[in-house]
Amino acid sequence: PRQVMIIPVGPSFDEYALEIQDKLYKAGFMVEVDTDPGDTMNKKIRNAQLAQFNFILVVGEIEQGSGTVNVRTRDNVVHGEVPIATLIEKLAVLKNKRILAEDF
Repeated sequence: PRQVMIIPVGPSFDEYALEIQDKLYKAGFMVEVDTDPGDTMNKKIRNAQLAQFNFILVVGEIEQGSGTVNVRTRDNVVHGEVPIATLIEKLAVLKNKRILAEDF
C-alpha cells in the first residue's frame, strides 16, 4: 500500500497541498497530491481509498489558516485536524516501528 495522499478541497489550496507534500517528502514519506480539477473531493477521497493509501490528508481554508491537515485513514476513520509537525512525528513512529495505521 501507498503511504500518503493529499487532497486539496479546491484549486486555490493546491499550493498549500504541495507545501505539505514537500515537508512530508523531506521527512522520508512517499506522498502524492491529487490536484485533478475534474474530480469532486469525495471522488478523490474514494480514489485514494481504492488505491490503498494508508493516510488521506484533506486540506482547505481552515487547515491552511491553522497550519494543520485533516487526517483520515483508508478505512475512512477521520482523526480530524492535526498540526503538520505532530503528523510527521506520528507517521515517523508508525514507519519506524512498522505499526499499522489503525494505531494512529
